[in-house]
Amino acid sequence: MIGARQLLHPRLRHAAAQRAAAQFRPLSHRQFLPRVSRNFQSTARPTSTIWRFLDKWSSAPRLATIMALTFGGGYVGGKMVEINTRAPLGQGTVEDEQEKQRLYDRFVSMDAVKWLRSHPDYVEMPAYGNYEPQDKARRLTSGPLSGSKGLPVQRVFWNGKEMKAVNIVYFGAGMEGFPTMVHGGAMATIVDETLARVAIHHFPERTGVTANLDINYVAPASSENFYLVYASLDYGRSTDRKAYVKGEVRDADGKVCVTASGLFLVPKGYQLQRLGDDY
Repeated sequence: MIGARQLLHPRLRHAAAQRAAAQFRPLSHRQFLPRVSRNFQSTARPTSTIWRFLDKWSSAPRLATIMALTFGGGYVGGKMVEINTRAPLGQGTVEDEQEKQRLYDRFVSMDAVKWLRSHPDYVEMPAYGNYEPQDKARRLTSGPLSGSKGLPVQRVFWNGKEMKAVNIVYFGAGMEGFPTMVHGGAMATIVDETLARVAIHHFPERTGVTANLDINYVAPASSENFYLVYASLDYGRSTDRKAYVKGEVRDADGKVCVTASGLFLVPKGYQLQRLGDDY
C-alpha cells in the first residue's frame, strides 16, 4: 500500500513549481524601465554639492524662483552697467543743472551738513567762492570737473579758531579709475586742495604752493557718493612761510578711506596771486 507521503509528494512538488514560476515571472517593459531609470540615476549621478542642490530645488515652484532671481539679477546688473557707462551730461545743459540740483538737495539732507551748519565756529563757503566765473572755468576742479558726473558739489566749512576745514565733496561716475571706484588721482587732487586751504588761511600772504603731499589709501572709495575731507594745521611745526597740515577722508558713514599729510610753502622771490579768504 502506497503511503500518504508518497501520494502527496508529486502534488506538493507541482505546487512549489507553480509558486516559483509566479515569483520569477519576467517584468513587462512598463515595470522594467522605471526600475532601470531609478537605478541609473542613483549610480550615475555624482553625490556632489551641486547635484544635491539641484535635487533640493527641482520642484516647479523652486525652479521658477531660481529663474526669476536669475533674470532679475541680470536686469539689475545690466541697468547698473548702463548707468555707469552712459556719456556724461554736457556741462551747462538743463539736464546737467537739474542733476546738480538733485545732488545739492542730497547734500543739504546729510547729518554732517546739518551739524556743521549749526556749529557757531564753522563758516560755510563754496570751493573757489571768491573767484569770478571766468577764473573758475580755468581751475581743474571748479571748471572741467564741475559737471554732474565729476565734482558737482564742493562745500567748505572753515573753522578759523581751530584752523580746521571740512570739505564735503561728491565724486561722480566720471571720477572713476577702476569701475565704480574713485580714481586715486582724483582723490589726491581734492585732498591736496583741502589741505592747502588750511595752509593758505594760515599764511599772512594768503597764498602758497604744495611742497610735499603724503597720501595713504586705507580703503576703496566708491563713486557716486559724498565724502568728507578733513584738514587741520599742525601749529607746533608751522611758521608764517611754512605750514604742515594733516587730514583724512571719510565716507558718509564715518569709515576712513584716506589719510594724508602735506607741507606747504610761500616761495621766496616769486610773487603768487593772493587767493583770498573764500578760496
